[in-house]
Amino acid sequence: MSESGTLLHIYLHESDRTKAFGNPVFEDIVKYLFENGDPGVTVLRGEAGLDKKGHVLDAHTEYISYELPIEMQIYGPTDQISRIVASVNEPVQKVGGQMVTIPEVLDMKAEGGREKMKDEDSLLRVYMKEDDQYHHVPLYEALLKMLQQQGLYWVTVARNLEGFGKEHVIHKAQLFHPAHHLSLSMEAVIPALKLKDIMTTIQPLLESASGPAILLQGRLFHK
Repeated sequence: MSESGTLLHIYLHESDRTKAFGNPVFEDIVKYLFENGDPGVTVLRGEAGLDKKGHVLDAHTEYISYELPIEMQIYGPTDQISRIVASVNEPVQKVGGQMVTIPEVLDMKAEGGREKMKDEDSLLRVYMKEDDQYHHVPLYEALLKMLQQQGLYWVTVARNLEGFGKEHVIHKAQLFHPAHHLSLSMEAVIPALKLKDIMTTIQPLLESASGPAILLQGRLFHK
């Protein structure tokens, strides 16, 4: 893969269906990506959000829990993402969903990724499995500890609802599913002044992640 690509975000609701008794749209998209040999997808479900009528929903309100927002994240070469957008646009638009593409996202595991990195504030996002390890320690724990030692504060680890990666096995967060096989995503806000040192320090850990490690560069607003 190139040192940069495009990140696609698809926003839906868990109950969105194109047919009354069909599968949820997000599951149809996962199936489409899986069957077409695409690089992978991460599905996250919000703990709270707004429905299409502007009502506030949360995961603890049992009777409306299936209306919670769903976010799908797909990273890959720009031409591949363009093809995916064209293929899933109709069902996404039919249920009132949204898609956002972010170009020029750096792949920090690809050769040349760090060389293309600019001295800018950045958001690092790492996709991994819960059982990924670094020196016999869960990878997400090793990354958290190392980023803490580097003086970072804004680091988030989330357990994902569903997804698959390079091993091409779909993992779902559901009853009786082995927890250690679930996918995780980690995000870390990195100021420009610390970026090069931190990326050099954690590069061996990024190589241990079963999914991509990508960098979105922009501007950090802080005092």
